[in-house]
Amino acid sequence: MEVDKMSDFSPDMEKNNSSKLNTESADTGVKKPGLRKDKPNPAGHAEKPTGDTMPYRIPGVDSTDSTDPKEPTGKVKKAGKAEKAGKAEKAEKTQKAEKAEKTQKAEKAEKTQKAEKAEKMDAVGDSGTASGQEENSADDPVSAQEETSADNSASGQGETSGDDSASAQKENSADGSASAQEGTSADDSATGQEKDEKADPAASADKKKAAKSKTASYKDKILRHKRRRYRRTIIVVVLAMIILVSAVILWMRRGYTRAELIRISALSSDDTASYENLGGNVVQYGNNGAVCVDQRGNTLWNVTYEMQQPITSVSGNVIAIASRGGYYIYVMDTRGLMGTIQTTLPIHSIAAAENGEVAVIMNDTRATWIRLYTAEGREIAYLVRTMEENGYPIAAAVSPDGETLCLSSVSLSNAAVKTDISFYNFGSSGQKRSDYRVQHSESIDEVFPYLHYMDNTTCLCVSDRRLLCFWSTFIRRSGSSYAEFSDNILGVFGGDSFIGVLSTNTKGDSHYTLSLYNKRGKKAGSVNFTMQYTDIDLAGDKVYIHNEQECQIFTISGRCLFDGKFDKSIRAMIPGAGLSDLLVVTDGEVDSVRLH
Repeated sequence: MEVDKMSDFSPDMEKNNSSKLNTESADTGVKKPGLRKDKPNPAGHAEKPTGDTMPYRIPGVDSTDSTDPKEPTGKVKKAGKAEKAGKAEKAEKTQKAEKAEKTQKAEKAEKTQKAEKAEKMDAVGDSGTASGQEENSADDPVSAQEETSADNSASGQGETSGDDSASAQKENSADGSASAQEGTSADDSATGQEKDEKADPAASADKKKAAKSKTASYKDKILRHKRRRYRRTIIVVVLAMIILVSAVILWMRRGYTRAELIRISALSSDDTASYENLGGNVVQYGNNGAVCVDQRGNTLWNVTYEMQQPITSVSGNVIAIASRGGYYIYVMDTRGLMGTIQTTLPIHSIAAAENGEVAVIMNDTRATWIRLYTAEGREIAYLVRTMEENGYPIAAAVSPDGETLCLSSVSLSNAAVKTDISFYNFGSSGQKRSDYRVQHSESIDEVFPYLHYMDNTTCLCVSDRRLLCFWSTFIRRSGSSYAEFSDNILGVFGGDSFIGVLSTNTKGDSHYTLSLYNKRGKKAGSVNFTMQYTDIDLAGDKVYIHNEQECQIFTISGRCLFDGKFDKSIRAMIPGAGLSDLLVVTDGEVDSVRLH
C-alpha cells in the first residue's frame, strides 16, 4: 500500500498506519519510528496543499525517502525480502527432496508388493495377503495425517506479509497438497509392510517360510496328480491295446462252417471251356472266343477267334491267348483287347508280361526261335537256339516289366540229361552282349520245367528235386537261395506272394503237404490236407483247395478257415483280395460265395 500520497488524512488513519508499521517492524525485526504531526518533514519537502488537507510523508515507508541516515528503512526492507526468498527457496528444496524420497519409497514398496503378491498367489496365501492389507489400511490415515500436518506447518512457517510471501504461501500450499496426495497413495502399502517388518521381524520371517512351505506343498500335489493321471492313461491305453489285439486274433482265428452261393452272372455251357483268374475276374476261353466277367457280374469284354488248341499265359492283369501250332496271339487286360500278334512260324509256347509284352517260342526244322513282341505285334528282339549248341527250350518266363527273359533248355551230355537256365536282358545291361545273355546255370540229371517271376528281379525255378532262386539286377544265382525236396513232387502252384510245391506226406496222417516259399526261396509255411483236389490256387496269404463238391481254405501257416461242401458242382474257383471276394464257376453261371 502506498501512503505517501494521500488526499484525506485523519488521526484515526494515523493510528492505523502506525499500528501497521509497528506490526511490520515486529515481523522484520527492525524498529521503525512512528508518525508525528508537529515534527517537520525531515526530508525538507515542500508542502503541497491539496484541498483542505495537508499531505504527510511516512518516514521509512516511502521508497523515495532515504535521506535520513538514522532511519535506514529501505535497506532493512530489502534484507527482509532476501531472507524471506531464501527461506522460501530452502523450503521448496526441502519439499522437492522429500517428494523424491517418497517417490523412491513408493517405487520400492510397489516392487516389493508385486514380488510378494506373486509368491503368495503361487502359494495360495490368501490369509497373509489379507492380514497385510488390513494393517496397511489401518496405518494409511495416520501416515497421511502426519505428512499433511508436516507439509502444512512447513508451509506456515514460510509465510510472509508482502507479495513474495504470498507467492511462497501459494507455492508451498500447492506443493504440499500435491505431495501429500501423491505420497499418500504410493506409500500406503509400503508403510504398512515396513511397519510390519520393523514391528515383528520374526513374524515376517515365519510368514515367508509358511508361504514357501505352502508353495512346495502345492507343487507336490500338482506333481502327484500328474503322475496319477499319467499312470491312469497308460493303464487305459494298454488295456485298449490288449482288447484290440485280442479281438483281432479272435477275428482272424474264427472259422466258417457253411457257404452260400449267390448267382451274379450267366455263362455259356461249354464242356471244353477253361477258366483263368484275371485280377479277381473270371475269364472263360475256348476254341471260339473268350469272355471276362467281373465280381459284380458285369461283362468286361468279349473276344471271338478260331483256335484248335488254345493256350494262355497270365501276368497280373494281362492275359495272352494263343493257338498251339497256330500263328495268332490275342493280348487282353481288364479293359479289353490290347492288340493282336501274328507270327511267321508255328507257336510252341508263350509267356506274357504285365506291360503287355509277350515272348513267343517257335519251332523250325533246324532251330528254335524266341521272339519278344509288344502287345500291338511289333518285334523287340529275337534269339535263335539249336539243339546241338543250346538244347531244346521247355519253359520260359518274362519279368513283369518285360525286360528280362528266363529260358530253361534241356540237352543230352554223355548219356545224361543236362539243363541250362539262361537269362536274357533286353535293356541296357544286355545291349552290350551279342546274344543278350547276362547269366546262365547248368545242372546235370535235373530238369527245371517250372519258371516263375515274383517281381522284376526275382525268379524261382523248380525241378523235381529242388527250388532255385535267382535275383539281383543282373539275375545272379545265390548259393544260399535253394531248397531241397525229400519227397516226390506232385505239382507247383504260383501266386503273387508265394509259390507252393505239392508233395506226398509220408510222416503224418494227411496225404498231401503243400510247402510254401517266399520270393527269396525261404520256406514260409506248409499246409497238410487229405481231400482229393482238382485245383489249388494261391491268393495273398490264403490257400484255396477244391474239387467238384468240397472246398478247403487255409492260411499259409496251415490253419483251416473253411472246410465244407457246396450245393452245386464247381468247375473253377476264382479267389479275390479277400474271403468276401471269392467267386466260383458252376454249370452255366458265376456265383459269389458268402461264408458263414
